[in-house]
Amino acid sequence: MRAVWACWGTSEEASGLPACVIPTGPARRKLHEKALVFIGIHVLAVGLGFAAGIYALPILTAPTNPSQGEMAAQAGSALFTGQFRRDLKDSDALHWGEGRVSVGAQVVSLQGRLAPRPDYQLYLWPEFIETEAEFLRLKGQRLRVGAVKTFQGFVVSLRAGADPARYQAVVIWCEDLGSSSLLHATANLDPAPGQARHRAFSRRARPTAERAASTSP
Repeated sequence: MRAVWACWGTSEEASGLPACVIPTGPARRKLHEKALVFIGIHVLAVGLGFAAGIYALPILTAPTNPSQGEMAAQAGSALFTGQFRRDLKDSDALHWGEGRVSVGAQVVSLQGRLAPRPDYQLYLWPEFIETEAEFLRLKGQRLRVGAVKTFQGFVVSLRAGADPARYQAVVIWCEDLGSSSLLHATANLDPAPGQARHRAFSRRARPTAERAASTSP
């Protein structure tokens, strides 16, 4: 059966062109199916393009990664060190970190990699965590360090007066698209070589109110 997309006359005789033919029955259903497939393909293409853009944008807009020399220098003056791993309970293909984390008196640094995502925030945490539920349970006791904007290692300064000896872990939290939040990476901290005295200090429990007073919202 013929399907014509524009009607030029009421009949072939009147216009010299084929009359408008409206498909019916099986032909009409087939036409509808083709239209739905066409729309579905375009919606899928737009969705994949949007997802690819979200993934690529942080990479395209990221500042220059810190040099290996800079990260090595920060690691050399660390008070505590830890390890980001990709096998955390709440990690997935888009949210992971790996490498050596170093915490000094003034700086937190990573010699490693993070999966590129927008809106990373770096925290010091009162204990090691692996899940979002644990994050939410202890979020009132965290210390916000700052935003992480590079993915092949980072160097982030601690605020004046911050005491990393009072915390047991480093956490990266992803405020994903402003609508959902995901635990991205976490590392348990141990004293760096020659810094065992700091672990003894960090084991002294502080009242929850004192911890909360030193943290940011």
